Amino acid sequence: MQYSLDERLVHLKKGERVTAIGLISGTSADGIDAAAVDLWRQNGRLQVALRGFETVRYSDPVRAALFRCFANEATVREVCLLNAAIGEAFAVAAERAAESVGGPGQVAFVASHGQTVWHEPEGEPFPATLQIGEAARIAERLLVPVVSDFRQQDLTLGGQGAPLVPYLDYLLFADPEENRAVQNLGGIGNVSYLRAGGSLEQVIAFDTGPANALMDRAAELLSGGTLDCDRDGLLAAGAPVDAVLLAALLAEPYLSVAPPKSTGRELFSAHRVDELWAQGYRDATLISTLTQFTVETIAHAYRAWLGRVDTVVLGGGGSRNPELVRRLRAALAPSTVLLHEDFGLNGDAKEAMAFAVMGYETLRGVPSNVPSATGARRPAVLGKICWP
Repeated sequence: MQYSLDERLVHLKKGERVTAIGLISGTSADGIDAAAVDLWRQNGRLQVALRGFETVRYSDPVRAALFRCFANEATVREVCLLNAAIGEAFAVAAERAAESVGGPGQVAFVASHGQTVWHEPEGEPFPATLQIGEAARIAERLLVPVVSDFRQQDLTLGGQGAPLVPYLDYLLFADPEENRAVQNLGGIGNVSYLRAGGSLEQVIAFDTGPANALMDRAAELLSGGTLDCDRDGLLAAGAPVDAVLLAALLAEPYLSVAPPKSTGRELFSAHRVDELWAQGYRDATLISTLTQFTVETIAHAYRAWLGRVDTVVLGGGGSRNPELVRRLRAALAPSTVLLHEDFGLNGDAKEAMAFAVMGYETLRGVPSNVPSATGARRPAVLGKICWP
């Protein structure tokens, strides 16, 4: 049945079932994840069901422009034009996701994280973060409200503006008997620690350090540009770890900072790998060492900042790297290491789903940051609404 937009928003306010689209491009910046989800309230608890999922790759020129932003090389003009181009790309991704549920007429709203191009929560004179991808372009294309710019309110309240996904992690994975760590392996790694029987207010979450960002650049260099990642971990699996280089990498000060904390490509950039390449690290030992660096940063974070972990739940692109998963299982033993798919979930879709959930709460006037994770002074309703 086709409903008017007003009717769809009335259903949302009443807690009745509505369909939404969540959008995000993460720190790997390989493309846009678009999840079509149903959301409703049942017995006072928010329910979420994935209906469809699409990943839309960036064009090579757009991706190259993004990496100029990450390297702090883009001009203001380039960022301005890129904001419009990314907005159009997000609108296309939203349209494709809408097709899986019968078209935009079935969609109550879109929630778009956009693409982070700079994140400096310790910035002076004010903490700052910037996500681009003009929401007005999405709103006009689908003719539905778009919630975007989720991080600013938390940042203004003294938080890191990240991570925000713990709100959904708690909803999906909190367990009365198990201590669980939900570990995302995107460009940057982040963890949500869910104590057995704990409340949302007790969740600990933070960025553990790099996940795929450094490995991806090494794969690109080692393959002469034919690879954008270490497919199936084959490069790392066949090479040793350079203990001296690993020790130097692990001296990174960020790793010793207590949470709440967040980071990004500003710190763990392609330039770091380029510098190592220039120093003569030009074989597969480089990518094997960077893979182990990701493993050791996660293991260190768990030992330093979390309590007992019974089960680790891996998601994101790195969860499809068998060598990375194998090394994580060894480093995190005796914790059981599982994937989102072991719970019947799509690990690639989760972050897009998370922003659909946060957009839903925003339209209901409900806070969705987790101050114990971000460090914000209080819970806050996140995002800005762009109406068609």
